[in-house]
Amino acid sequence: MTREQRAAIAYVNHLSFYSSRHTLEILDGTGIRCPPIEATSTTSSSTSALAANRATSVTLGGMANQDLVERAGKVLFQNYRTQPVALVRGDGTSVWDADGKKYLDFIGGIATVSVGHANPRVREAVLEQTKLLWHASNLYFTEPQVRLAEKLTRLCFADRAFFCNSGTEANEAMIKLARRWHVDSGHPERIEIVCMNDSFHGRTMGSLAATGQPKYQQGFGPLPAGFRFVDYGDVKQIEDAVTDRPARSCSSRSRARLE
Repeated sequence: MTREQRAAIAYVNHLSFYSSRHTLEILDGTGIRCPPIEATSTTSSSTSALAANRATSVTLGGMANQDLVERAGKVLFQNYRTQPVALVRGDGTSVWDADGKKYLDFIGGIATVSVGHANPRVREAVLEQTKLLWHASNLYFTEPQVRLAEKLTRLCFADRAFFCNSGTEANEAMIKLARRWHVDSGHPERIEIVCMNDSFHGRTMGSLAATGQPKYQQGFGPLPAGFRFVDYGDVKQIEDAVTDRPARSCSSRSRARLE
């Protein structure tokens, strides 16, 4: 594969933030107002003090976890095993629920908030960008997107970056890229992708077909063909599975997910 045909798949996620420069109030369809949340100090001592003082005061207009759970049950699809907890605020590695209970966040937005909640540098960068330009789509170039792609390609193996909204979209893009590469190379028959049992790669159709857990696939067939499964860590199975037909190996181990 030439330099021009290699690509990195990355994804970015939307960030929610509270501004230190503005007092925010949220008004939802029920008329319940969420109390403003003051931004925390950037120093660890004052942040801890503020977090402790506010641990029981940050609630959704007096609503508790159970209230939000009941409301969600009436309007949201029940496609996740969502925990009966309504998170209302985060600070670094800590989050608070609507009942005022504090948690140590080991989930991190499923690996999308690696710098912590309400990170002051991220918050200020997002605030500054909202003063300039919001969503422009991929129909146009934007300087921050180009700058991020330059940094990513400088720091990793890739020569190009492709930005999308989620991990499953990234996997779909890689499936298409692998197959298109072999079509352009004169081998359209090379469609098979070697995947691992017990893996999880997403809920869109291609990623679902690559997921090695039948429980996620039941009821959504027929799935796209061309995915072969082996046990994770079994070198012999992998060697036997990699023939002239595979397009690539989908070898990342499954992520622990809270669903």
